[in-house]
Amino acid sequence: QDYKILGFPFKSGVKGDSISQIEFGLESLFKNGDLKDFKLIFNFEEKCTNFEVFKKDVLKNIENYNPDMIFFENFQEIKSKPDPKILDYLASLKIPLVYFEWNPWSMFRKRPTIFLRQFFEIIDINFIKGSGTLFNVFEALGGRNISFTVHPSNQNLMNFDLTSNKKLFEISMFCNYWPSKLNILNMDGVNKRYEIVSELKNFYGDRFKLFGKNWNQKFQSQVINYSEVPEYQFYSKINLGWEHYSKIPYYFSNRLPNSYHLGVPYFSNPIIGLESILPNYDFLTYKNTNGLIEKINTLISDSNLYEDISTTNRKFAYDYFDIKRIFKFNINQIETMYF
Repeated sequence: QDYKILGFPFKSGVKGDSISQIEFGLESLFKNGDLKDFKLIFNFEEKCTNFEVFKKDVLKNIENYNPDMIFFENFQEIKSKPDPKILDYLASLKIPLVYFEWNPWSMFRKRPTIFLRQFFEIIDINFIKGSGTLFNVFEALGGRNISFTVHPSNQNLMNFDLTSNKKLFEISMFCNYWPSKLNILNMDGVNKRYEIVSELKNFYGDRFKLFGKNWNQKFQSQVINYSEVPEYQFYSKINLGWEHYSKIPYYFSNRLPNSYHLGVPYFSNPIIGLESILPNYDFLTYKNTNGLIEKINTLISDSNLYEDISTTNRKFAYDYFDIKRIFKFNINQIETMYF
């Protein structure tokens, strides 16, 4: 793909403990020989609300580099309004302006900011990792050319010995617990997470390990950084999660593709749209602990079944959760939509 792409990575979350999919994706494509060149400009959120600052730190870079397309991501944490002169300048470039949203939203929780609402006016193509209500939000706000993109596995965080057979944990669940004071304001799945964790801890005792923030001390949860999650997943025999936003079709967090990529069976609540896509879907989904405990016990006792699921999931991850494949597909879509 003979393109020069300029990317504006946005590393949301705790400083030093977050990643940019744009940075990871463009880097991977370039190293693999699938991209002519790329350039990254960091801290766009500090340079996009004042044209004089933008002119000094960004505009000259754009004109000197002369990109074929520009990638943005995750604007929802920028609270200020963009400078209209910046929007006018970017629109005047006459190249694809592409936005990636890696998080779920609704009009109720995690609502889009005024910054992104105004940026939608110039964005040519939007990639989101969900459908249904998430698509509806983008469309209602004026988003154009909205397309689905898959959440990749975080292979850039897997800097440990992937040949090791050592397992430090038997049954691990990865999730935070952020209840609201009013139950009606809870994110989808908050109460269910508490129910599942309580029952698994009660049944398995110390065989069950919880990783996540804001849990009651009785659960003995271990708080780990976002960047550490893949390593802890790898050293667990069985991984579990319970996704928020289960009503958004195709939406899932990075824990699922990571676990698939690492070859560790991952149990999750049902995800709309993936019923006929994910391998071993029926076995690896659960609605409560009744059937889940039986499945976990079966998997622990049946090494052939465990190896079969591990191998199948790992192959699926290489085929569909690899960021090079995902970004190549996205660029092909941009070609079709824009050129």
